[in-house]
Amino acid sequence: MRSRDQRFLNRIVNTVQGAPMNELEHLLLDMIECEVDLDDLEKVEEIMTEAARELGVVIRERVHHQFSPYGLTVIYIIAESHISYHSWPEYRSCFVDVFACSRISTEKGIEVFKKHFKPKHTVIRVLKRDAQL
Repeated sequence: MRSRDQRFLNRIVNTVQGAPMNELEHLLLDMIECEVDLDDLEKVEEIMTEAARELGVVIRERVHHQFSPYGLTVIYIIAESHISYHSWPEYRSCFVDVFACSRISTEKGIEVFKKHFKPKHTVIRVLKRDAQL
């Protein structure tokens, strides 16, 4: 039998910002054969900022790394967790990862990314995150 303190701790661990952990979604978006310059940092940040706005998350920090001869990684630290972007321009492909410890509208995020990157093929995975002990 669990102690009262253990039950209380489990309830805290399983609930973040009022959203039960078993209801949170982790979006993985693979965009293949995109029609835009995937290494344009300014454009990628504009797209990620628009997506963050549509997702209803708060941007805290932005970091990026430009690879040589090509490739770009951009990570937004958001109050709720993170949004990351990784490009492989030689394959005209990019990959986006969105996770938040609050409910987000994954559909709106998908729409923004697809509208701007214009992929010929898209693979969408939405993982249900669960921290049940």
